[in-house]
Amino acid sequence: MIFAYTLVAKGGAFVTPTVVTSNWSVSYSEADYRISFPDSPYFNGYKSFECGSNVTLRKNVGPRPDFPDSAPYVELTRVLRPIIYATCLRTCKQILELGLQMLYADNAYSFKMKGNSKIFYGRPPSLLSKDSNYHWPNSDKPTLSREGIYDGSTVKLSARQYESKIKHVMNQIERRVPILKLEGWACYDLFLRFLYTIGPQSRTSIRTLRFAGSPRTHERKRIVCDCHDVDLLYSLRIYIPFFNKFCTSINILVLNMEMDVCKTMGSLANVVRSFDEVLKLFLGELKKLQRVRTLVMRRGVYPRDEPYRRILYDNIDHAKDTINFFMNRVERKV
Repeated sequence: MIFAYTLVAKGGAFVTPTVVTSNWSVSYSEADYRISFPDSPYFNGYKSFECGSNVTLRKNVGPRPDFPDSAPYVELTRVLRPIIYATCLRTCKQILELGLQMLYADNAYSFKMKGNSKIFYGRPPSLLSKDSNYHWPNSDKPTLSREGIYDGSTVKLSARQYESKIKHVMNQIERRVPILKLEGWACYDLFLRFLYTIGPQSRTSIRTLRFAGSPRTHERKRIVCDCHDVDLLYSLRIYIPFFNKFCTSINILVLNMEMDVCKTMGSLANVVRSFDEVLKLFLGELKKLQRVRTLVMRRGVYPRDEPYRRILYDNIDHAKDTINFFMNRVERKV
């Protein structure tokens, strides 16, 4: 119970780990995590902490700073406890092994799809030029030649070439190659970098994963389109082999899908398919998941006139057959 109190986020919360770091910007200065509380309709400023009503009573604090003649006062301070505090794992090997199992098996991990960005949301920014001696790997992910919507990629691969690149990175993660040798697109991808970082024992302990993002419904045109979010379905196609190989204990996969919105598009001229059309074409790919027992697929519903509320999610009707496929597969194995 003591370990669970310090290692497991309670109340159905999702943990969002950040493992891509850089010394260029303060926002990337160190690895961190955030907590998402599904029962809370509003964003919480203390996303990594348990923020209760308890306060600490500090008596006789003394005169106010810079006012030596002021009367003493009492200060009430809110207590913030880190929801996950894993320093206990450093105690000994036995506690490390027990704690790692709880940390990765009993927490649900969430990842937001982000791409190559000129701002601070994609790969870590840098003022260093590509011609310098500093490490600056190519972050472009492999793209199949049959991908239906143009995503800005200049090189599209045959099925054999695509599969070869996926297997190469899987092999790199399995062998724990030095980080400077890891392919750039895996190095900058939050989920793949997470798998690389936590190691084989922790990867096999993961039971619940959640991914949030938008299926791309428009063609990305460099002149008029400055969006940088990665297509959720495009990333999932890459992730499926990694799920099957490394996440051998995964039970629940949650896909929270939002509408494809390009922030700089002045019109819908680039939209080539609807949300439903793009999703229906991809549903067959999800059946390649070998370990998942429960699939949850939901569509985002944006609250009107309340921009600070969380996005709500509704079930997707035409995904029911795919969801039932996983339920029926579990029943057949019982």
